[in-house]
Amino acid sequence: AESFPAPSYSWEVLGGGALGDTVMGANTSTLTFSPVVFGNEGEYRCNASANGVTDVSNTATLTVSPKGSAAVDPVGQIAQVEETVNFTCSSLGGPGVTYQWSKDNSVLEEDSALLVISNVSTSSGGNYTCNAYNPEGYNTASGALYVHPFFTLQPADALSRINVNLTLTCEADGFPSPAVHWEDSEGMSVSSSALLELAPVIFGDEGVYYCVAETTVTVGSDSITLTALSMNATLTVSPEGSVTVMPQDPVRSFGEDISFTCSAMGGPGNTFQWQRNGQDIDGATSETLNITGINATTDGGTYTCTVSNTAGNASDSSTLMVNPLITLQPLDTSATNGSSVTLTCEAESFPAPSYSWEVLGGGALGDTVMGANTSTLTFSPVVFGNEGEYRCNASANGVTDVSNTATLTVSPEGSVTVMPQDPIGSFGDDISFTCSAMGGPGNTFQWQRNGQDIDNATSE
Repeated sequence: AESFPAPSYSWEVLGGGALGDTVMGANTSTLTFSPVVFGNEGEYRCNASANGVTDVSNTATLTVSPKGSAAVDPVGQIAQVEETVNFTCSSLGGPGVTYQWSKDNSVLEEDSALLVISNVSTSSGGNYTCNAYNPEGYNTASGALYVHPFFTLQPADALSRINVNLTLTCEADGFPSPAVHWEDSEGMSVSSSALLELAPVIFGDEGVYYCVAETTVTVGSDSITLTALSMNATLTVSPEGSVTVMPQDPVRSFGEDISFTCSAMGGPGNTFQWQRNGQDIDGATSETLNITGINATTDGGTYTCTVSNTAGNASDSSTLMVNPLITLQPLDTSATNGSSVTLTCEAESFPAPSYSWEVLGGGALGDTVMGANTSTLTFSPVVFGNEGEYRCNASANGVTDVSNTATLTVSPEGSVTVMPQDPIGSFGDDISFTCSAMGGPGNTFQWQRNGQDIDNATSE
């Protein structure tokens, strides 16, 4: 500036503070920045004063390059799919710093310091670069967006029998692309890929499986492992070929107890149903079937355990055989020669018993009555010689139950004979009469003379 006397100088900064802030120490015609630092940028003007009058210069703008000052916040972030995330770019220098965003070297339309990424998807993952520039220069900074692993194909439940090949599948995505493996319900790894191949399926493969998707990213100085778990997939294996009922075909006696046990593999979710002779037993839906106080009629038979799940069913059977028990004893019976009479005995067992009869009184102990193989022994007609003691044998499962003895008593009517007939004797002679009779058993004798009992005459 020119004046008389020579002017004094001062400087003001506008862009760096309030309008007209004086630059301290700046009292010459030059304003020197050595070195220039961030914060020096702004609009400056010079004031020349003399004689109480000040002339103000035009405004001069000092533009400072943002080089070395650009920053992106955050430097790295992790997002779930469909979220909205932001990056903010900042810098020093200026004035008039402009921002331009790019992703993986492709320029984006965003031209503000704030970058908004809506509805995040796998393709959103990557490095985002902010270019801060003004006429004096530029500077870049980057931030990374990682997309948390997620499943695009969830594993599905499966049904199978043993000895067939089965593959369970899942698919996952994310940024960076995750590695996928399978684990079982105990957390043990069972496959190192997205495919779980069971070739073939065996008992023990049944259960719950799930996929694990993992990737490791670096955010700042931290290494972070990102993990996603799929939904559970249940493999149900049919029990076919594994069902066993124990004991097998047991033999028991009346009144005893027994427990059947049904074992099966496969599952999960095996259910049990017991049957007797093809009919469901109410409430018998556990692995064990208890029978107390065995009765041949109500308990003897074939027991079947059916094991079912959503993949199939299978059965096994065992027959409970019950030893015979005489339930109706034959009774003592009397008959006359020529009449009809029946001795009856009944027994229960499983399977049904076979019958035989023995005669004791008619011969040696236990002589079999030929042709008598039912629960009844009929004499039609009764003849002399049928009298005697009889018993019934009921046999099953190699065991025989023997009845009480029943006596068939046959009347001696029609068989009594006295010998000699009408003899003639002289005084002083001796004679012996003999009385013979059939029938019996248990015949007794009583002699009479002219209709009067003879004392002690009770032998033949």
